[in-house]
Amino acid sequence: MLVCNRREALLTLLGWALATPAALRFTPAPGLTAPASAAASAKSRRTLAKCPATSNCISSTSVGNPSKYGAPWSFAEVTDDPQAAWRSLQEALQQQPNVQIVESDDAYVHAVSPSRFPSRGTDDLEFLMRPEERLVLYRSASRDTQYIYPFAQPLSDFGHHQRRLDEIRERLGWRPLDWNQVY
Repeated sequence: MLVCNRREALLTLLGWALATPAALRFTPAPGLTAPASAAASAKSRRTLAKCPATSNCISSTSVGNPSKYGAPWSFAEVTDDPQAAWRSLQEALQQQPNVQIVESDDAYVHAVSPSRFPSRGTDDLEFLMRPEERLVLYRSASRDTQYIYPFAQPLSDFGHHQRRLDEIRERLGWRPLDWNQVY
């Protein structure tokens, strides 16, 4: 009877994988390599990356998870010109402390910022313009998550993502399209 612990089993599998001839290993076909990040993948599809269940995240596209959902923003009351609205969003992001735009085009912005919690982490901010609907969709998520031992529950960001997004939206004068708010 063969008895081994988890460590021995993993080392055995790792040894087998490393010893397997290169011809038997999976290699993706040319041009089918995975994007470098969830944000890069989402940009190629013109959607925002999803909010993982195990991270601090808020998104206007997380309709299936109410704890991670935030209403999309409407710029229609401020301007009828989507390009002017888009420029003002990019300017607001540049004025936001510690936010750096890393990728931008005519309908998508990806920015990064140091996380408030965990303190040495990074937050991703994504914005996607829907000009025909006069809407901006967004996502703000922590790349790194700390957990409460022994549970698989991430420690809260204490509303930091929501406050940062609200500050940006209020600076722009835009309103959230939330069905339960009275205007």
